[in-house]
Amino acid sequence: HWKFHKEIVSERHKNDPEYVKRIAEGRRKYIENHRHIFSERARNLNKKLWKNSEFKKRHSQRIQEMWQNPEYKEYMRRASSKNLKKLWRRKDFQELLSKLKSEEMKKRWQDKNYRKFWEKKTREISLKIWANPKHREYISKLMRERFQNPELKQEISERSKKLWQDPAYRAKYPTDHFKKM
Repeated sequence: HWKFHKEIVSERHKNDPEYVKRIAEGRRKYIENHRHIFSERARNLNKKLWKNSEFKKRHSQRIQEMWQNPEYKEYMRRASSKNLKKLWRRKDFQELLSKLKSEEMKKRWQDKNYRKFWEKKTREISLKIWANPKHREYISKLMRERFQNPELKQEISERSKKLWQDPAYRAKYPTDHFKKM
């Protein structure tokens, strides 16, 4: 019986495009209506495979080989870019990443070595920038222009006076701070 059935089905697949179309449509509907079954099967298979160290090793090698191919790299670059652009249009994704980045940076800034590294780096960059006479001239000109505005001048003066009234702020500076300037 099965042999006979196999021969009939084989012939219909070769010669009856309508039969092939109906079979494909039936398969598509079945998969669509039973997606949870296929998801569960895939999940179970993945769990089983990833417990096997030989599978992990082979999979890792395959991935490394794929990344050696420039066409694959370019394909993945474009796909990642497209996906990220799509994700960034979503407000919830933006908020999630902002929250995660904020938490990460708070942790990083608790690390003394990280703070020391950036203090040193910032000092180096600042000294390099200020060593450039064109930059100094530009900032000087910019500040002269800004201080032509009496409201801004008053605002900065008040802010500075308020800061200097705070003992914690004053304690950051030596008593001869202004003499050294």
